[in-house]
Amino acid sequence: MREEEIAGQQFESSFTIDRHTRLKFVAKVALSAGQFIYGDLFRQHVRHNELRATMNLTPSTPRETFAGFETLGYDEFSPVADGDAKQVVLDRFLCETVKGSCVMAIPGPRNLGFVVGVLGKWTGTLNVPAVTDTFPSLDDHDLGHVITLVDGKMERLSYRAFVGRARPIQDAAALDAQDTSA
Repeated sequence: MREEEIAGQQFESSFTIDRHTRLKFVAKVALSAGQFIYGDLFRQHVRHNELRATMNLTPSTPRETFAGFETLGYDEFSPVADGDAKQVVLDRFLCETVKGSCVMAIPGPRNLGFVVGVLGKWTGTLNVPAVTDTFPSLDDHDLGHVITLVDGKMERLSYRAFVGRARPIQDAAALDAQDTSA
């Protein structure tokens, strides 16, 4: 068609974004990042089947698919449990300090947490059951591992170093104020 044929014409268009699109994206990133960062440890000690199920979620997926799953996830459209609210505020804050994108992999005693930020905005957090006692915890894995992508350059560093570079929180009351809006 030529521009003259459609000039001045009206048309309608609509699109739908699935409510779980962000968590599906975070699951996909977590699968890739987990393999990239931890290799065989990730394959052997993390319930990546729960990440795959989350990544492949559709409106027609039966609820039974997720029976027994322990993965917890949050994005800006998910209600946050009271006990996790301050952590989600911290995740959001840390993602905002990156002038690009980031993936944080943070091992806990019985889980591996993934925090994903895209273009300086927190996308979501998934906390996946894992056996992490053999995961690396020194040097660039101190308290976890972070990958940033800024201006086409990738950087890998420890969670401790990453947090140390974040601008200091000037006012604890500001953090609490953000906490109530989460």
